[in-house]
Amino acid sequence: MNKEFTNNLKLNDGLMTRLSPYLNEGMPNIFDYEYKTKVLGISGYINENSSVEEKRLVIEEYLLMENFWKNLASVPAGIAKMSKSLKKIIDNPNMIDKWIKAITDTKINNNKEKIIKFLENIINSSRKYKNETIFNTVSEVLKFFKEKIKSIEGLEGWKKAMSITGLALVIEFLMVKIKKYIGTSITDMGKNFLDIILNNNIINGLKTTVLEGLKSLVGSVISGGISTFLKIGIKLFSTAEFIINALKDAIELFNRDDSSFALWKDKFNENFSKPTKTKSLIKIALREGLSHKNI
Repeated sequence: MNKEFTNNLKLNDGLMTRLSPYLNEGMPNIFDYEYKTKVLGISGYINENSSVEEKRLVIEEYLLMENFWKNLASVPAGIAKMSKSLKKIIDNPNMIDKWIKAITDTKINNNKEKIIKFLENIINSSRKYKNETIFNTVSEVLKFFKEKIKSIEGLEGWKKAMSITGLALVIEFLMVKIKKYIGTSITDMGKNFLDIILNNNIINGLKTTVLEGLKSLVGSVISGGISTFLKIGIKLFSTAEFIINALKDAIELFNRDDSSFALWKDKFNENFSKPTKTKSLIKIALREGLSHKNI
């Protein structure tokens, strides 16, 4: 049993009896400050003076995260290895911030600005040439795109990590689809250019990818799970290979056999990966405790 975890629970929490048969070192100490703040995204310390409500908030967030990953075994074989690597990274307080930085630096920062500038130029050109269809659609896409980026940046912990990953995939897909047009200057975005991108389904593609795809993909982090996340992605991007290739560079940063990662792997194996009797029983026990009259 995880001693640090049990020391943070009082007997009258209504959880100890249910947790004791199942808790062991296979389940991380979710009350640990580093795990709680970096992985679960909940600020502050948990100690002997913390209220039951504060402890329950941590447990509920852990359950939500575990629920997201619960269908990992059913993920298609071709993408399973990548998904398992992603889970290990996001579930470790020493690695999650590095993942967010890696995916942001390699896939998001530069490209999001290029996309925003491209959309702004289309809006200005369509206003000039009075193309209401393009103007209204792209204005809506740009507004949603900026708002979604801002909302994702405001998230914490595993929710931010997975939402950032979804955003990175959408941005990578957009860059592929608009690669032919994205370098076009505003002076070259005349009426003919607007007709071309409309006839070549670029406008509808932007609408589908951003307004529908990005919304659904990021939404699945909260209301779905890894299986739903990947199904939405595969449908949006047409193949699982696109997801694998898009994240390959970032994930490889964590798979290099250098000293720092080797030390992390040892720590992960020691503190996080020892097998539990069953994770599902832990989750059932926790849920029962949350509804117990003493909590």
